[in-house]
Amino acid sequence: MDHKNEIDLDLCIGKIARRDRFALEELYREYARPVYRFSLMTLQDPSLAEDAMQDTFLRIMAYSGTYKMGTNARAWIFAIAKNACTDITKKRIPTADDETMRQIGDDTVIEDAVDKAVISGAMAKLTTVEREVLSLYIYSGLKQTEIAKVMGMSYIKVRSHYKYAIEKLRKELMGK
Repeated sequence: MDHKNEIDLDLCIGKIARRDRFALEELYREYARPVYRFSLMTLQDPSLAEDAMQDTFLRIMAYSGTYKMGTNARAWIFAIAKNACTDITKKRIPTADDETMRQIGDDTVIEDAVDKAVISGAMAKLTTVEREVLSLYIYSGLKQTEIAKVMGMSYIKVRSHYKYAIEKLRKELMGK
């Protein structure tokens, strides 16, 4: 997100708490994609990721009155997204369909089925925590200290998970 165009999240969440529909629409425009991408990396299912994203914004609307102004609003939003994904995972019945990651980055579509299989296989090597840390870093722009807060773990653990995730992906995508 461009800092010049970045919305004032504290002000926006405050307006949402006062039931300002336009503030919620503005927040949705700015954060729907990053929340969806995080959810997709976590859940590995596009329809479940869509559900998690929608649930995240419903929860933001419901809990905006509990947000403490001046704290890290992005971390608060992604903590809500993480909880929505966790709730969906608890309800989810495992399926044999493991096709994931149709899109990587903003609009980069992987055209070749072989590339899709390679990336899907590489992502499968990551633990759920590694995928969450990586996607929070990439899609939300959170710093590792902020990710530690969102995930309820130490900064050292977050750094470790991030490092291992990158190493695993390098090994898989670049060859041993």
